[in-house]
Amino acid sequence: MVDEFDRRILTILKNDCDVPLKEIGKKVGLFSASAISKRINKLKEDGIIKNRLHSWIMRN
Repeated sequence: MVDEFDRRILTILKNDCDVPLKEIGKKVGLFSASAISKRINKLKEDGIIKNRLHSWIMRN
């Protein structure tokens, strides 16, 4: 289930998928890069995020 944090993350990534995890965390109110990474991975596993983000996650 996509919650408000996930929606904010998706909005940020939709506009710029090169934003560092820490910056995303600050913008959405989750200050752990690990928490952001876990949410992004879950969105990917659920098929909500596809393709390009995989290489983005690997770079961060």
